[in-house]
Amino acid sequence: MQQSMSQRSFLKRNIVFLASILFISLFLGSTQIPAKEPVYAQSTGTLLTIIADDLQAEDWYGYSIVNEGQTIVISARYGDGETVDSGAVYVFENNRRLGWIQTAKLTAEDGDSQDSYGSSVAIDGNILVVGAYKDNYTGTGSGSVYVYEKTGRGQSATWDQVGHFAGSNTKAVDQFGVDVAIDNGTIAVGALLNDAAGLDAGIVYLFQHDGNDWEEVAKLLATDTTAGDRFGRTIVIDGTTLAVAAVYNDDHGSKSGSAYIFEQDPINPKQWHEVTKLTASDAQAEDQFGNSLDLDRSVLVVGARYGDSEAIDSGAAYVYQQTSTTSWEEVAKLVAPEPAANASFGWDTAVYGNHILVGAPDHPNADFTKTGAVYLYHRDEGGADKWGLVNTFTSPNPGYWDGFGFEVEIGQYNALIGSLNDDDIATDAGMAYLYPLDHSSSR
Repeated sequence: MQQSMSQRSFLKRNIVFLASILFISLFLGSTQIPAKEPVYAQSTGTLLTIIADDLQAEDWYGYSIVNEGQTIVISARYGDGETVDSGAVYVFENNRRLGWIQTAKLTAEDGDSQDSYGSSVAIDGNILVVGAYKDNYTGTGSGSVYVYEKTGRGQSATWDQVGHFAGSNTKAVDQFGVDVAIDNGTIAVGALLNDAAGLDAGIVYLFQHDGNDWEEVAKLLATDTTAGDRFGRTIVIDGTTLAVAAVYNDDHGSKSGSAYIFEQDPINPKQWHEVTKLTASDAQAEDQFGNSLDLDRSVLVVGARYGDSEAIDSGAAYVYQQTSTTSWEEVAKLVAPEPAANASFGWDTAVYGNHILVGAPDHPNADFTKTGAVYLYHRDEGGADKWGLVNTFTSPNPGYWDGFGFEVEIGQYNALIGSLNDDDIATDAGMAYLYPLDHSSSR
C-alpha cells in the first residue's frame, strides 16, 4: 500500500502506541486491548481496534470473524501456527475493567502450511467451530473442522479441542469446512466441491453431540442440486432453521445463485427438510446470489456480490421476511448509496434484530480503489417495515486493497468489521474494527 507522509506519520504514532500496550500486556501475562484510552473509547460512534498480539505481514487477520456478545473471534487465514501460514484463530473477551482482552490463540496441532485453518469460524455459547477447508485430512485439499469447548471464565478460560473431523464421504478437493455454522446443538459444515450429486455440486453435513463425540447425523442436498452448483458455499443456522446457498446455481442464468431453507423435524431432530428455494426477484447471470447469508429469527439477508444497481456488478443484498414455516417473502433490495462497479457490495452480510450490516470490500474512496466500505441499515428507517441506510463505516486509515468489509458481524452492542489486507501493522497483516452502536432499538 502506498501512503502519504501524513498517513505514514499517523501510522507510526499508532504503532508506537500499540507497541506500548502490547508490552504492558505481555508483562502482565495476557494480551490486553484497553477500551479506556481515548482512541479505544467505547462511546457510541467511536472506533475500537482489535489487534492480536503477534500479527505479521500477510497473515490476513480478519478473514473470518464472530461477534458473540462478550466474545469476539477473529481468524488469520495465513497466521503462523505449528507451521508457517497454517492459520490461527484469536479469541477476545470483554472485561468490564480492562476492555477487550485477548484470551486465546488457537492453532491446529497437526496443521500444515496452507491448510487455511480459520477459513471459517462459528460459535455458540462455549462451543467454537473452526474450518480448515484446505487441510489434507482425507485427501489433498479435502478439508476438515476443529471443535473447541470453553472451560472457565475471563482471562483464566481455556479452549480445549474436543473434535476434529470431516464428512463421511469427504474426498480430495471437496473443501469441507469452507463455511461452518452452529446453533441449538447442531453443527453445519459446507463442502462446496463435493461430487455426490455431480462434479462440484456441493453438500452440507450436519453433526450433533451424542454425549461423547460429535456424530454425523445428516448429509443435505437440495432437491435440484446439480453439477457445478457449489451448494454449501455459505450456510447459516438459527434455532430450527438452516439456510444454504448454491452460488453457482443457474436457474436465472449461469452462476445466478440461489438459497435453500431447511427446517428441523420437530419429532426427529436429526432430520432436516427442505421447505423452500429463494432466488432474487431480479436475478441475472453471474450475480452469485448467496455468496453471503445471515439469519436472525425471521429475517434472512442474502448477498449477491455481482448484482446490478446503478453500476454494473456493484453488488446487492436482499432481505427476506418469514411469513410461514414454508414461506419467505423478499421485502427489500439493498444497494450502496453511491454504487461503484465491482465494489462487491454484499460480499458479506449480517443481521441482528433491527440492524443489517453489508460489506463492500472492493468499494473505492477518493484516494484509493478497493479500499472498502460497510453500510448499516435499520428497520423502519424511511417508513414502516422499510430498511433504510443510517450509517456508512470506512477505515480510519484507508489504503489500496485493504479489504475493509470483507467480513462483517453485528451484535447487540457493536458492529465488528474485518479488513484482511490492512497494512497498518505490516503488509496485508490485516485488522479488525469494532464500532459501538446505539442498542436501544436493536430488538
